[in-house]
Amino acid sequence: MSADKEVLNIYLDSEEPYGDSVEELSYLLEMNPGQHWNLWLLKDGVKASREFYDLSPLEAFSKLASMPVVIDVFDLNGQGFLEEVAYQDWDSGGPGAGAGRVSVFRFGNTEVGSVYFGVHDAGFTDAYDTLSSACAASGIYEQTDATLNIWCENEEE
Repeated sequence: MSADKEVLNIYLDSEEPYGDSVEELSYLLEMNPGQHWNLWLLKDGVKASREFYDLSPLEAFSKLASMPVVIDVFDLNGQGFLEEVAYQDWDSGGPGAGAGRVSVFRFGNTEVGSVYFGVHDAGFTDAYDTLSSACAASGIYEQTDATLNIWCENEEE
């Protein structure tokens, strides 16, 4: 007999930290097994209203990106909710010309579902169902003279 799968709960800060009555606002993303995600607005840490219900991971992440929700890549990665699954390191070579990394992250996991999105110096890309789509949209596969390194994990089936 297999153990019951658990809901993955992620607490996210609000870009608008206080409501009209000075309640502290934040969000709770419930990632349910079977790929059904819900988002709750929290006032002073208590569920106040459901912002969306029973969306697929792709629909939920796309909606999150348009809301006043703080998606802190470093914080979520450190908590294990996010994993870097591809990157391209680049260096233009000249002083002040720029260097950096374009990354693709997987948000979620196999039990609750996941989405892929890119992060670069200009912000986030849209979310995608597949790693290959997110890599293509992020430009990870585009090799130029500035490209130092490209890495991509094998996509899960």
